[in-house]
Amino acid sequence: MAWTNEQKEAIYTEGTNIIVSAGAGSGKTAVLTERVLEKVKKGISVDNLLILTFTKMAAKEMKERIGDKLKKEGLTSELAKLDTADITTFDAYALSVVKKYHYYLNVSKDINIIDESVITLYKRKILKDIFEELYEENNHEFIDFIQEYCIKDDKDIFEFILNINSKLDLKTNKREYLDKDYFHAQFEASKGLFQRIRDLTNQNVDGTKLINGVFSTDEPMLILPNLKLTERTDKDEFLGYKHLFEYVVNAVRNPEGHTPRILASEELGECLDNFVIISRCHRFLDNCSTTCYTYTKKLQ
Repeated sequence: MAWTNEQKEAIYTEGTNIIVSAGAGSGKTAVLTERVLEKVKKGISVDNLLILTFTKMAAKEMKERIGDKLKKEGLTSELAKLDTADITTFDAYALSVVKKYHYYLNVSKDINIIDESVITLYKRKILKDIFEELYEENNHEFIDFIQEYCIKDDKDIFEFILNINSKLDLKTNKREYLDKDYFHAQFEASKGLFQRIRDLTNQNVDGTKLINGVFSTDEPMLILPNLKLTERTDKDEFLGYKHLFEYVVNAVRNPEGHTPRILASEELGECLDNFVIISRCHRFLDNCSTTCYTYTKKLQ
């Protein structure tokens, strides 16, 4: 196989840590397989290598490709070690380490990885129980909070809490992050909102360019199925939603510098106002459908 200069560098560079950034279809698996082969040829046994992927399918493909390479090169002794080599997912490897040293960590050796869908169900149940308990107690702060930030019911707030919690789970120390300020929490929430729009429309731009392009009244890329932009009332409703997204761009985000723009205050009330607006934008996206322009327009 003819390698590019960049691929050769990724395959043969030694003596230092390297990070390779490569998109889909760029030959990542082939390059990594070749790098493993080079290591084995230089005397490093395949079962002394740690090769981790994000998915089981990728790990299976990686193991198969390495096996094919070893077989082709006649490295039968290394081929025999392939089944016990650490070519697996990050989760599976971390779990194996925890199980191996469970007595140091004071956890059960039967510890396992819980399915994400089960975690989601538990989170929803716990939050529902909290809401019901606060309603039964007639907790004044909670009731005032619901009345202030909800219109028909508490669904928006409920879903938003789950959404922002998922984003905060990516932080190393969620509690420390929240205790530090509310400021960055709303900023991260706004970033997630715009990433969702990009994912839905397959666009790469950000900020005002993204909003103006996606929610154009002439060539909309996302729209509520029941809206007809030829009708004045429907058009005004569509523009109303667009203005919500514009507010998030102008008041919460600065895509050019990736820093908060005008929200110098860290008052909880102001942050909650913005959280509710972001949540309402998510609800709008939940109900949106793509249009023909989603597949024909490329924003620059």
